Amino acid sequence: MIKKIAVCSLCLVSSVANAAWVHSNDSSRLWLGGRAETIMTSRDSSKYDNSKQEVYSSWRDSTRLRLRVLGEHFIDYQTRAFGSYEFEMHAKNDSSRVRQTYVGIKRDQLGSVSFGKQETALKKLSRFTYYGSSFAGNDAVYLVHGASDRLDRNSFVHAELGRFDIYADYTVNEHANSNTYSATTIYTHPLGLKFGANFLSGEWQGDSIYQYSAGVNYDVESYEVGALYTGGKDHNDTDKGGLEVAARYRLNLSDSRVTLALIYNKLDEAEKYGPAENQLEWLASEIEYRIGKVRAYGGYQFDFSDANDDGVRLGLRYDF
Repeated sequence: MIKKIAVCSLCLVSSVANAAWVHSNDSSRLWLGGRAETIMTSRDSSKYDNSKQEVYSSWRDSTRLRLRVLGEHFIDYQTRAFGSYEFEMHAKNDSSRVRQTYVGIKRDQLGSVSFGKQETALKKLSRFTYYGSSFAGNDAVYLVHGASDRLDRNSFVHAELGRFDIYADYTVNEHANSNTYSATTIYTHPLGLKFGANFLSGEWQGDSIYQYSAGVNYDVESYEVGALYTGGKDHNDTDKGGLEVAARYRLNLSDSRVTLALIYNKLDEAEKYGPAENQLEWLASEIEYRIGKVRAYGGYQFDFSDANDDGVRLGLRYDF
């Protein structure tokens, strides 16, 4: 029976390829994995305090550790219950947070349903352009309140219909009158093309909000390119718009891989950057070298906005 269980769990195993099996029997499995990563970022704006006095170094440390536990219990050969917990700790200020924690049930070749703090339907579409390890992008994707890569109190459904993957979620926010729902459809062509669209709607503190996104991705051999366009209206009746385009080239060597990436982002009325910088536009380039479970990377971000705040980012990561 364990061999049949292994076959029907290949999809889940691929999502945690770096994890280790710490427990396995005829009816259940448990994985443990994560990453240790040090990230250093330099910007001129990092030197100044609130009074615009130059008192700090331009370099900022974002060293972090992530731990993830993922378990399955097999109900039969095609049906299994699952649960996941992921915790992240930051060296800066000794801060920590729970990135996700959820439980659910999955039926092979049909889909799954899960509940808790987890990835959203919009996150699935954002992967079309989420390249690189330094300035990875997605600034032009989550524009309105309620749009995020993962949310708490999130009910999530995934349906598999041939070449179509359909994702939907409904989130009950901790703020009153601030619930949202979202749906994503992705079509995968056997030649490496993907087409996708997302629609998000709801309210934020009593005001109506909505956001729509459409994207395309092409991944063949060593090359991958993607584009996403997003628009919508936030709770303050402000129109939002964003465009993200990304490309990367992967050079596979005998025991390692080199990746070159370019990411372009342009946003209008990006409230999260403050009213003085609500027009955002940047281009980032990156090189990454990976051998085994270790990768080193470096990136440079060209800031075309009025802030003109270019950035350099260096990182070293170990997956376990």
